[in-house]
Amino acid sequence: MEEKILDRSITILEKILYICMFVYLFLLIFPHTVTIRGLAFWTAIPCWVALRIKRKDPFISLNPITVSLLLFVALALVSSVIGTEPLGNLRRFKGEVFPILILFLIASTEYGSIEKVKKLFIAPVASFALHSFLIIIESLDYGLRYYWDRGFRHNNMLLDGYGQIGITIIPITLGISLLVKNSRWKMLLLIVSLVEFCIIAPYSFTPAVSVCSALLLFALFAQPKKIRFIMLGVISVVIVVVVLIFTVYKDNRAVTEIKDRLYFATHPIEEMNKDEGFSYRNMLWKVYMDVMKDKPVLGYGWGIKKFKKILLEKKFSDKWKTTNTHIYHFLFVQEKDKFYPPHNLFLEIGLQSGLLGLISFIIFIGIYTFYLIRSITYRIGETDRNFSIILIGGTLLSFMIMNLMNNELGNVSGEILFVALGGGAAWIKNNDSHRELKS
Repeated sequence: MEEKILDRSITILEKILYICMFVYLFLLIFPHTVTIRGLAFWTAIPCWVALRIKRKDPFISLNPITVSLLLFVALALVSSVIGTEPLGNLRRFKGEVFPILILFLIASTEYGSIEKVKKLFIAPVASFALHSFLIIIESLDYGLRYYWDRGFRHNNMLLDGYGQIGITIIPITLGISLLVKNSRWKMLLLIVSLVEFCIIAPYSFTPAVSVCSALLLFALFAQPKKIRFIMLGVISVVIVVVVLIFTVYKDNRAVTEIKDRLYFATHPIEEMNKDEGFSYRNMLWKVYMDVMKDKPVLGYGWGIKKFKKILLEKKFSDKWKTTNTHIYHFLFVQEKDKFYPPHNLFLEIGLQSGLLGLISFIIFIGIYTFYLIRSITYRIGETDRNFSIILIGGTLLSFMIMNLMNNELGNVSGEILFVALGGGAAWIKNNDSHRELKS
């Protein structure tokens, strides 16, 4: 009798947890749902804790992937406590680092099968598809300029930030399209992902490049081979269309802007030698590397917004006024009342949690990538290959390319990434267990 009651309570807790996770991921991309999302997130945590206790399962799987992530989080917490503005740091830590850790742990312990992960990711895939549909509806009032004219940002809210979210959701959509068995759903998901890419491409250059890496993985490794040829055909058609547009509308403002961005993307050394290179990112990287030298070990604590005040400190402004007048003029004259973060994930982590935090994060990504590749080289089926290479590998690769020019770790795409990494970690663990049994 007691066992039946225990099984029933576990089933109820599982259902609540799955519903909360689904609601949280579905609403994640909608900015005005903070209260409902928060309720879902904080309800999921005690349900997860209760499940682990009732099953007598460990909360954390002690393997190199999880340990390296915990090390990074611990260093971020320590740097926040001892850094500049500790209370503000801890609030930012709670809002940015804590969620990705919890989402990773829940996904890695409660979503141990590809089927469970697939059902979980239906939420963000569906909500982003809805978001894309709303964007298309909104664009009807503006015409095609809506997709490439950045001056329209003040006129609409839907497209702003779309590319930053798409870098993780589009690879996941591509992966899910390979995991569903129904051919109609498979084709629909492929079409949705390509439409989403077409929305991103003219508007956000770096996200478009990031998503291209996922499309390339799909074209090279998706199973069965037939679907790879379909993707290669689609990519070929897109390239032909782009070349025609660039040729026929070569004097169009949108085409000119895209050509300029393609130029600096293909001439990185030339851009690195200019202060204004990479849309002034080169200058910002130099500025923040100088700031990082002042607290190199554990950094200033989590929360990049505090650096607006730090940059105004006399020791930095006097240095730039003497050694680099171009930087000084940009920060204190030309853009006096504005704040520009470093626009680089690794540099921002180094600033906030120091070299120790940065190294621990790189170790985590390195270990995860190593174990993912090692599992892929093992004899795995078509479903496992599509899940690991396209969904997990594509999402991670797209995220990392994007974050060479941005920092999305604590934002929507970062949270979605760590849910994917958690599901991937569970798959890696199961795959390693099967390998050991067979050997």
